[in-house]
Amino acid sequence: EAGVRDLIFLEDWKRQYPQKDLASNVIGFTGIDGHGLEGIELAFDETLRGEETVWAFARMADGTQIERRQLRSGTPGRDLMLTIDSRIQHLAESAIARGVRTYKAKAGIVLVLDPRTGEVLAMAQNDTYDLNAFQMSQPAERRNLSVVYPFEPGSSFKVFTMLAALENNVIALDERISGSAAYQIAHHTFRNADGISYGMVTATDVIKNSINTAMIRIAQRVGEEQLYEALKKFGFGQKTGIELPGEVSGYLPSVKSWSALEIGAIAIGQSVSVTAIQLASRVAAIANGGQLMRPRIVKALIPSVNLTTTPSLKKSGFPPSLGEKSGGEVRIASEESCRKLTKMMIETVRSGTGILAQIEGYTIAAKTGTAQKAVPGQGYVKGKYVASFVGFFPAEAPQYLILVVLDEPGGREYYGSMTAAPIFKEIAQGLISLDRLPSGARP
Repeated sequence: EAGVRDLIFLEDWKRQYPQKDLASNVIGFTGIDGHGLEGIELAFDETLRGEETVWAFARMADGTQIERRQLRSGTPGRDLMLTIDSRIQHLAESAIARGVRTYKAKAGIVLVLDPRTGEVLAMAQNDTYDLNAFQMSQPAERRNLSVVYPFEPGSSFKVFTMLAALENNVIALDERISGSAAYQIAHHTFRNADGISYGMVTATDVIKNSINTAMIRIAQRVGEEQLYEALKKFGFGQKTGIELPGEVSGYLPSVKSWSALEIGAIAIGQSVSVTAIQLASRVAAIANGGQLMRPRIVKALIPSVNLTTTPSLKKSGFPPSLGEKSGGEVRIASEESCRKLTKMMIETVRSGTGILAQIEGYTIAAKTGTAQKAVPGQGYVKGKYVASFVGFFPAEAPQYLILVVLDEPGGREYYGSMTAAPIFKEIAQGLISLDRLPSGARP
């Protein structure tokens, strides 16, 4: 019939993301050609895509096929199972989005880990995007802040200075050290954040009340070389090796480059930088009795020998990381030192700077952090801070490690104790409800 034209149907495939923006900065997306462009999609692109079967066809001039020959046999892509728990991810994303709005922060990060295995149960941030409409997002929204954003940790880093002191046997739990309001090193005066003189204090007081001057004095007992070596052993200045693209290593300056002031600054978490995944996994090692489990976000590749098989990071193009030679775990401190430090961290929540994270019936071990931010060309700027709160529970037998980071909280309150701690509590209460975790529970 005149006017009727042939219709040509072309088969095409498109990746669909049913949960839209949930864990979007972790999962990433594929382009129109099916190649991964961000996140897990990029990191495991070849594994997920598989290989196409290639055929050669011979046809006559009129189109009649006279020969078909297979040039290459394809292989189907493998399914990949993440360690992320969608319930916990949703809980964490909702909490950090509210937290960023409440405290008027530029950005926020939440990590939830199982300290016993290193599995990341949630990796959340306030900026997310719809994976089905990634074209509508901005590059800044697609960054996974947990692995690409380095920051100075401030007081949350004091647990590692204290751990170095315990490992080097330079502080006894019953002795007292000066927590004066100010302490001078090489003509520079370090002060306590609240300006208070605490007098003579114990090691527990130092962590509980986050006393800068006493922490610096303890660091001086450890000494520059020993402190640097301890922090290096803990894994700072090194990538964790998590199976995500773009991870940065943070910054731990070589002891050879330290100025006279460096030991004071580093002792209280300034002049060093960490990523959220680095900080969370190292505190998780304290919860795990000194055994550092390499953080991982890939649980299994299917089909595989069993559901606990994970891909080789070297084959996937990731650099070797701390603990890789020993199967992803390494001892960074003694169980005894970690036990003593955990008791100090419990007091932080019980009667110190972390009281806003208290949950009746549960023992929580944690540390607050508030770090002044440095701006290129300006140095440390008043009014710009990174607030954090990191802890684990139940402290007697830890099941969860939670880290909350707020970048530049802009409200009246900016301390980690006043901003990040309540967010930690909200997430912890959610985890208790999800798992129906009874108070005093011991797995």
